[in-house]
Amino acid sequence: METTPPTEVTVQGFLSDLETTISTIFPKATGIPPRRDSATTTSPRQSVPHPVQADRSYRQQNTSEIESTISTREGETLAQVSFQETTLTVSIFEELKLRYDYAPVQHFLIPRVLDAMRSFGELQSYDFDFTKDGYLIEISIEFPSGLPKVTAVKRVKRLVGAISWTLRALSER
Repeated sequence: METTPPTEVTVQGFLSDLETTISTIFPKATGIPPRRDSATTTSPRQSVPHPVQADRSYRQQNTSEIESTISTREGETLAQVSFQETTLTVSIFEELKLRYDYAPVQHFLIPRVLDAMRSFGELQSYDFDFTKDGYLIEISIEFPSGLPKVTAVKRVKRLVGAISWTLRALSER
């Protein structure tokens, strides 16, 4: 396949378009004022929508209820997670016999995650339910009411990640 060298008109047209594009995007860097064509100018009332505005429909979805599971890498289900309004509940399968007093819970989840989030006001309270033998049954976490849904979902995801790591570490013992 043969290519023909560009003509001078083609190169000049390309350079002109390139100069216009660069001066429009970076007017201060090039020192060239952007061209104002009637096709590219907008009146203040016809402003171009900000890219974030197109994504707002995601934020307005019903995110007050989330349900999922926590599993090991091998696919064994460890717990059921549900989030409704302001409460995150992690129901742990009792047959797994995950101990409450082991290090992943006592030295990671409680002080570094839950207590830290509570001290910053990111969560209101938390509670562990366990059997008389010390096996975890359920973790309940209460968030402050009135949180924007997006903020609540981000916190839930962060907590579920920390709880998942903790439960996986417990299941490996």
